[in-house]
Amino acid sequence: MVRLILLTVFILQFFMFSQQIEERAGKVTYLSSQNVYVEYFNTKGINTGDTLFFRDLNNTLIPAAVANYISGRSVAATPTGALSIEKEMILFVFVSVQEEKSDPKIEVKEVEQPVKKEVETESKITVKNKGRKSVYGRFSAQSVSDFGNTPVYGYNQRFRYSLSFTANEINELPLSFNFYSILAYRVSDLSKSEHNLGKMLKIYSLNLEYNLDSLTELKAGRFIESNLSSIGTVDGISFIRKFDNFDAGLILGSRPNFSDNGLNFNLFQFGGFISNFYESGSTSTRNSLGIVNQTESFNTDRRFIYFQNSTYFSSLLSFFGSAEADIFKNENGEAKTTFSLTNYYLTIRYKPVNEINLSLSFDGRKNIIYYETFKSFLDSVLENEMLNGFRISALIKPVKNLFFSLRYGYRSTSSDARASTHYGFSINYLNPLLFDTMTELFFNSNTGAYLTGKNFGFSLSRDLTDEISLRGGFRYNSYIFEKSNIDFVQRILDFEIYWQILRNLYASISFEGQYETLETFNRIYFSVSTKF
Repeated sequence: MVRLILLTVFILQFFMFSQQIEERAGKVTYLSSQNVYVEYFNTKGINTGDTLFFRDLNNTLIPAAVANYISGRSVAATPTGALSIEKEMILFVFVSVQEEKSDPKIEVKEVEQPVKKEVETESKITVKNKGRKSVYGRFSAQSVSDFGNTPVYGYNQRFRYSLSFTANEINELPLSFNFYSILAYRVSDLSKSEHNLGKMLKIYSLNLEYNLDSLTELKAGRFIESNLSSIGTVDGISFIRKFDNFDAGLILGSRPNFSDNGLNFNLFQFGGFISNFYESGSTSTRNSLGIVNQTESFNTDRRFIYFQNSTYFSSLLSFFGSAEADIFKNENGEAKTTFSLTNYYLTIRYKPVNEINLSLSFDGRKNIIYYETFKSFLDSVLENEMLNGFRISALIKPVKNLFFSLRYGYRSTSSDARASTHYGFSINYLNPLLFDTMTELFFNSNTGAYLTGKNFGFSLSRDLTDEISLRGGFRYNSYIFEKSNIDFVQRILDFEIYWQILRNLYASISFEGQYETLETFNRIYFSVSTKF
């Protein structure tokens, strides 16, 4: 009965509400003591309090960070603690078109990072658009040098090159081409006879898109379909048709390899979706409901339904929610139809005045079971618990140029020895008397099933000129691993210079030093990029 009620609520919600939502992908370019900096092709419509998501190998959206400060080229966000964020990680944000018009953003002057065009998907079909650039792209090269005072750390050199390219209206036809790839490797890997170019070179987007008319879109190649973003990358074709307030679409193709993101036509998949837009007064909402069947060697691997809702009540209040439910089970060779909620995410953002921004989120997820791909591991994962958690945060601007950020998070399963909790605060002040220097002070406390820890510190950043920015900081980490009674203390210094050399040429260099009781670890990061 509970399953039937949940399914009924999903369907009723789908036909009652809707809103135009655009999914954007950005890349983590820098990790400070308190924030992660994410570059987006366009930050218009992204607001303080918005959630940035990470898509894991199971194509599950995990809330990774919450936007605090937005500039024209980047977003500074506070990690949620749901996962460990690293440089080069791709984070997605869902933008409401209506929010761009009416929701004022709290903006501060910050160290802006160069823009890198990642995989960008749009929820609505566009045909000829004379206002947009027909050809554009970005190329970047990075070098990362790691070295320390022990053989464990030693010396390690890594290189990374990325290229993104988009061509619209090819030969004045409603035809576009999209490409995005990364080549990354360690120097030590090149000396190995078994090094694999497929593991070094990752192609994330390579597709042609053709608009048959103003209402019909056909896409072929490698892409992410925003209305079925839960399935991640698709190697195949998609067909989308627009009907008044509804969009309907089909996808047919395969999934990439789990190990190296390469082609694997044995992982055949197909699915479809329908989305609905509804607007009444100041309220607008968009719902998407989809179903996907994934196979291995044409045997059903996983079958699930996906529901997503984004509602914009006004400039004060908005809601986003998504859920997945598996509807297929295969035990002892017997296939069954079932309904099992595998993950959900709900977030509410409330902005009573421009100076206060509140957000509350709930999420839960289980291990997703692929009955064919991981057949030999099924005995250990068939029975798994839902990991539940919630997070509450507040961004307060009591006076001009002063910001307070407060946060609290809680996560647990019934088998945990104790729940994981996180709380912390940060204070940011933009000092106009000190050459517009941004000062940040922060504190965090974490308690988990196996460790407790605290970290605190500060950072300073400022623009020397319109083209050159500086940033530096210090943080102190202290962790206690309770099972082994090990105390771990770490002191970290970091410094970065960012330089816009020419109008479309950017460079940055940063240093990070980690100093422990007996060991030190250092990292030098250099990046140069250009857009065209």
